[in-house]
Amino acid sequence: MSKRMLNLPLHFSLLGMLAALTVFGCSDDTYVATNELLDDAGTAGSGGGGFAGSAGSAGTAGSAGSGTGGASGAGTGGTTGACTPGQKQDVGSCAKCGTKRQTCDASGQWGPEQCEDQGACNPGDEDTAACSDTCEAKTCKNDCSWGACGLKSGAKCKYNSGSEWQCCGTNKWQFCNSATCDWHPCADCGASSSCQNAC
Repeated sequence: MSKRMLNLPLHFSLLGMLAALTVFGCSDDTYVATNELLDDAGTAGSGGGGFAGSAGSAGTAGSAGSGTGGASGAGTGGTTGACTPGQKQDVGSCAKCGTKRQTCDASGQWGPEQCEDQGACNPGDEDTAACSDTCEAKTCKNDCSWGACGLKSGAKCKYNSGSEWQCCGTNKWQFCNSATCDWHPCADCGASSSCQNAC
């Protein structure tokens, strides 16, 4: 056998090894590429007869922010008063022609009854100090105001500083008693008195 023929099998062996390495290298590249596709796609099958890849997990949704502000409480309604502060109401009459009234206080409640708009006096009242004659007095009128000086209750005459008199018969007269405001007993007129020829 020639030297060329002896070297021929070695030559073919080297070629076979190179071919095998090429095939295996391609297969590894194909495997790597396929795995990358499976990782990315998640659902693609590896071939006609292969199992379907499992679906990729969905991303976790962000949690909703928790609110910190509480709802404002409803305002408390004010207490309803019986009346409006400063308001007045008439509840009757009172002394000296006055009017009995109640006034609403700051809390909206009716205050105590008070007599307002009074006059100077009560009808029928008398005031002897307001007159100079001991038998006279001022009398309160129906509108609760004072009248002029006149005979006080029970008086039958005005004293008039002892000068008040009246005829009580022919040539007879009588004077007013300052203590009783009544007439002294009837008496004869003096010869020079003013009752002469007057009574």
